[in-house]
Amino acid sequence: IVGPFPVYCGFPPPAILCLEFDVCQIFLNLSKMRIGSIFLAFVGPNVKMAEEYASPSSTASQEEEQLKNRNLIIYSMAEEYHTDALTKPPMTLSSFVNIKPSTGSVKKLVIRNFKDKPLMLENYTEETWQKLKEAVQAIQNNISVKYSLEELYQSVENLCSYDLSANLYKQLKQLCENHIKVQIHQFRDDSFLKEMDRCWQNYGRQMIMIRNIFLFLDRTYVFQISMLSSIWDMGLELFKSYIICDQKVQNRTIHGILLLIEKERNGEMVDRSLIQRLLTMLSDLQIYQESFENKFLEETSRFYASEGRKLVQKREVLEIKIVINLFMVHRLSKDIMIQLKQYMQNQDIPGNIDLTVNILTTSFWPAYVPKEIQLPPEMERLKENFKNFYLSKHSGRKLQWQSTLGHCVLRAEFKKGKKELQVSLFQTLVLLMFNEGDQFSLEEIKMTTGVEDRELRRTLQSLACGRARVLIKNPKGKDVESGDRFFCNEEFRHKLFKIKINQIQMKETVEEQTVTTERVFQDRQYQIDAAIVRIMKIRKTLSHNVLLAELYNQLKFTLKPSDLKKRIESLIDRDYMERDKANPNQYKYIA
Repeated sequence: IVGPFPVYCGFPPPAILCLEFDVCQIFLNLSKMRIGSIFLAFVGPNVKMAEEYASPSSTASQEEEQLKNRNLIIYSMAEEYHTDALTKPPMTLSSFVNIKPSTGSVKKLVIRNFKDKPLMLENYTEETWQKLKEAVQAIQNNISVKYSLEELYQSVENLCSYDLSANLYKQLKQLCENHIKVQIHQFRDDSFLKEMDRCWQNYGRQMIMIRNIFLFLDRTYVFQISMLSSIWDMGLELFKSYIICDQKVQNRTIHGILLLIEKERNGEMVDRSLIQRLLTMLSDLQIYQESFENKFLEETSRFYASEGRKLVQKREVLEIKIVINLFMVHRLSKDIMIQLKQYMQNQDIPGNIDLTVNILTTSFWPAYVPKEIQLPPEMERLKENFKNFYLSKHSGRKLQWQSTLGHCVLRAEFKKGKKELQVSLFQTLVLLMFNEGDQFSLEEIKMTTGVEDRELRRTLQSLACGRARVLIKNPKGKDVESGDRFFCNEEFRHKLFKIKINQIQMKETVEEQTVTTERVFQDRQYQIDAAIVRIMKIRKTLSHNVLLAELYNQLKFTLKPSDLKKRIESLIDRDYMERDKANPNQYKYIA
């Protein structure tokens, strides 16, 4: 039953009762039942049931007559009901009740929806909007709302059901607009950013509560009209128009955020969560890029350019010098290769291999364990030619070849076509052997290449067990075992012409992990030194615990307190800082 009208039905007590709100069907089993009456009162979604049994004075003849005829008597009345101020004159059920008696003992009652919408009371629209307006204003003023959320939600739904959605949306927008207009006058000079943050946070909470009340409007009328913004987006647009897009307010907000960032870079303690919330606000309002990002990048570039000049001039930290030397190494390698080609042309040295060598300065690159291998004769001659050329230009230097960093490009021809393989130096040594034979065992490959056993197994696994299987292993399997034999896969096919064959990652042992960790720390010690000097230069005097807290905050990798203590002691030994004579737990910066 749809509509706020009560319907009272009198009939014998039912054996089976089934209610549905779209189409309400009541199945009555009248057999073996005493004569009586039952009243059903439908008021909106509430259903009240009261059962009365016939009084002892009922005559037997009346019982027999009703059981014989099995007739259903239906009464309709409208008495003493309240329907949220919506009324309509009483009406009978004859217009929408269809009773079809059957031959059995079950009778079927079908109650259909109203065809006509109930009439609305006079002044209902004004009174309902006044109630909604009071609730919205209470939320905006941070006071309690005297109406329940269910009541307010139902009021919105009632207005929308009478085609008042457009006017309701317009009234709500105007109400929110009037409220946000006056908020711009609350910001004070001494705590501008905090007032801005407080205003934004409160406004967000208020709009969420308002949207919950008008959720039916938002999901029906507003959703169907593409030109309208959702209630939440409408609130953001109003805040953006009347608050943050005010040029004076926006300039002070951006300047204040940049000032906090500058203070933090200079070592001062600032409220990072405040900065994060304000930047989130700019992002939500979709003005982050146009109003903040470019200014932030300019200030950042200016800051680090200034810091870089100071560090280079005073030679306080090696970090900047490392970057410079890396660039010099790259440029030096490029120049050397040009000179090498000229040298080989002048010496008329034959060869069909193009060689490129990168010269790395030991102190500026991570340490690598050199591994001895056996190169093919042509590659060995090329290596010696470069060594003679380089030492003739730079006498007194020592060259150490890092075979683990080498890589090659091989041109291979299979039955299905030519391919270009991008492989490591170890993979190259293995593949070149198949120019001299059809098949080789693990032991034969190890003897010819000189690659150590564990590294060789990993290399063969990548060539015969990976995705690009240019070799065939016998017997088949994922791991390379002693006694395995390898054949060239002449049927190899791949959709790409250039194929990169990656090495299989090797699991480190506990000892290797320890060595790797120590090596990584050695590489990071310059960053730690730079951070310590930068902090001490700004703060001048710091306790040990405060210094550690600052370092943990600035450095993005995990560190042990013992490691930091070692770097602090190293800087003290090099006269970058000193301990306070009165308090050994206090450090002083030495200018």
